[in-house]
Amino acid sequence: MLCPYFFPEKNAAAVRAMAFAKYFVREGAEVHVITPESERIPADAAYPGVSVSRVLSYDSLREKRSFLRSLPGFPGAVRRMKATIETIRPDVVLTTTPSLFLAFEGHLACRRLKIPVVFDVRDSWLLLSLNHAGRLRNFLKRRIEGQLCWGAEKVLVVTSTLGDQLVQDHSLPRDRIVVAPNGADLEIFNVHNAPDIDIVLLGSPSTYRNLEQVFQALSLLTKRRPSTTIRYIGWKDTEYTRRLTSIAERLGIARRIEFLPPIPHAQVPAALARARVGLISVSSEPEMGVAVGAKTYEYLAAGLPLACFGPPSDCELRRLWQSTRAGIYESEPEKFAESLGKVLDDEDLRRSMAEKAKEAAATYDRKAIAQMVYREVLIPLVGGER
Repeated sequence: MLCPYFFPEKNAAAVRAMAFAKYFVREGAEVHVITPESERIPADAAYPGVSVSRVLSYDSLREKRSFLRSLPGFPGAVRRMKATIETIRPDVVLTTTPSLFLAFEGHLACRRLKIPVVFDVRDSWLLLSLNHAGRLRNFLKRRIEGQLCWGAEKVLVVTSTLGDQLVQDHSLPRDRIVVAPNGADLEIFNVHNAPDIDIVLLGSPSTYRNLEQVFQALSLLTKRRPSTTIRYIGWKDTEYTRRLTSIAERLGIARRIEFLPPIPHAQVPAALARARVGLISVSSEPEMGVAVGAKTYEYLAAGLPLACFGPPSDCELRRLWQSTRAGIYESEPEKFAESLGKVLDDEDLRRSMAEKAKEAAATYDRKAIAQMVYREVLIPLVGGER
């Protein structure tokens, strides 16, 4: 597995990669992870049952240099990747996003070594470009993404509409696409606590979460329901969050929201068990219609009703809510505040939605998703069961 992020990193990409590794090992596979060297991560960081190699990749260089100053190091990164893969001698290689360059290094190396590749797309570059400046850089990365899709035997996607987007964007054959949702690892979501917070927001602040309007809705909610308690887990000090803090202060809710930094993923189940409702939001850009935040599945796994704030048009988040009815879905701050207040004030309604959340979670168990990927996608590429 070529993973731009892996243990002990906390982001959703690392968590998905770790779950795949964990369950592939249980299926009897030898799993070797290749991930970039990084000053953020101890060189000896280990993950149970998995061999890990940390290589000097383009992503490693990019930590210290600009985009253009890092590019001359790319050929050397490909040579190092080829040598590392050659030493491991894998039957099949699984590459992952969000970063594209580690996957591209693997793509070029595996083409020379004649090793089949499966490409896992959590977020397409069309989505990521909404938060990344630079027309040329975004154009190049979408071209690279197309090369990776065409070079792979199969392309994993987290939603069916994301698959449609890749088919349209890169003229891919539709039978190359396999839907493997993000899901959540139900084995670790077995924590039961008495809730001491009304609303939890989990995840790093980003423009694609439409937090400006979410804060407007929360301001309306707290005016009607002054006892409302809110916790944001994943807050970071950035230019964007400083702007959001100013908005929260202007709306009068800055003191009503408890802003906490990111936590290790092992602590997420206990943190969610302390809440009564999980809030998930997606902005209204057309490109974002293919996305469902990875945290949505963790709310379901924790048995939290979903408070969904999304676009009024058809989108994956709306479809998930319609299929589960495990919460509310609104597109306007006023209606969102009203609906969320009703859930918080009616314990029978909240518990009914919580039961639906638990039922829905079984559909998105990461163990079953990983087993499907292993048995139906990876094993056929190495000639069947060993």
